Amino acid sequence: MSLLVSGMSQLRESSTCAISFFKEHLQRIRGFLVVQLLLVAPLLLVLLLLLSGAALANTPETTTNNPSALAQQHLDTFNQALSNDLAGNPALARPGYDALQITELAHYIAIPSAINMVALQRFASARVAFAELAASPDPREASYAQLWQLWLTARMEIGGPAVMQQQLRQAAANIRLATPYQQAIVDLYGGTGSTQAVFNAINAMRFNSPLDRQNVVTEATFFTLGWLLHVQHDRPAAQKLYHQQENQLCSVSLEKPLITREMAAL
Repeated sequence: MSLLVSGMSQLRESSTCAISFFKEHLQRIRGFLVVQLLLVAPLLLVLLLLLSGAALANTPETTTNNPSALAQQHLDTFNQALSNDLAGNPALARPGYDALQITELAHYIAIPSAINMVALQRFASARVAFAELAASPDPREASYAQLWQLWLTARMEIGGPAVMQQQLRQAAANIRLATPYQQAIVDLYGGTGSTQAVFNAINAMRFNSPLDRQNVVTEATFFTLGWLLHVQHDRPAAQKLYHQQENQLCSVSLEKPLITREMAAL
């Protein structure tokens, strides 16, 4: 809750900058950017909707003359769902995502909702959700979803190990991502990369803050661990990688609880 209070105080100081920040970062929402949403979201959406009442006018849930209150209610639901996921309680988070599917937040919850399905081991549903996201016109959103498609192919292992690895090679051959560390993850799943290449790419990047770096490291650690565990079936290597990166992981990235669960199962 202190994060939300901080974000609300910042908003009161500069509503114009806040709206701009909101538009940019909700378009980029993904596991490793959840912290920005938690910091500034509550009143940002309220201000945005006050500027464009039509966003709520067409939703079935608009039964009040106070769109700001309704928007705040939706943000509260979203924040609670995120909090439950980050606390390792995906079953408690699921009703919140379901309730928001027909609201003005439907697009913005798509990635957290899909990750929640993974946490609930609803892999088939998650695969459908990430396939839709992979077709997004936003290249950042699409790139992230494509990484999840590779992970799900490995995790579900439909048809056995040999078939799964062939599927990964074929899928990876058709993916070209602009961000070097993400492309290094694709190469890893395609059989032409290495775990070291993933983290070398991250080390070559410049970040605006230590938190931004932690977010990227958490994402990379999750997908790299997934390759080690579900493609290579190399538990010792997975444990080694985890211990190398665990102090750099971001506690408010949605991949973090999944990493914790994967390692607890070893």
